[in-house]
Amino acid sequence: MSLLYRFFQANMFVVFFLYGLVFFVMGSGILWRLRSYSSFRLARHLWILAVFGLLHAFADWGYLFVPFHAEVLGTGTARYLQVVQLLLTAVSFALLLFFGLRLITDTFQ
Repeated sequence: MSLLYRFFQANMFVVFFLYGLVFFVMGSGILWRLRSYSSFRLARHLWILAVFGLLHAFADWGYLFVPFHAEVLGTGTARYLQVVQLLLTAVSFALLLFFGLRLITDTFQ
């Protein structure tokens, strides 16, 4: 096993936190600077990318917080939270696909 692999394996909580933080900052930054009066075609659909970033951040942070709450809330609630996390991941990637499709259709119009 390589040293780098062991390092990331030991620090997966930090990796998931930073990974979620990047998407959260991206989504909140886009929402903060979103302007409806921009003349760029891309600006009309940036809100979809922002919602993707926020939902994906919460889904990734679920890898951190669901195991901690499983001991306190019980296994039934932990399963429910895992299903919510899975749905957040699916909806976030569906929004990313929708954003890409909107950009493609706007390009060829």
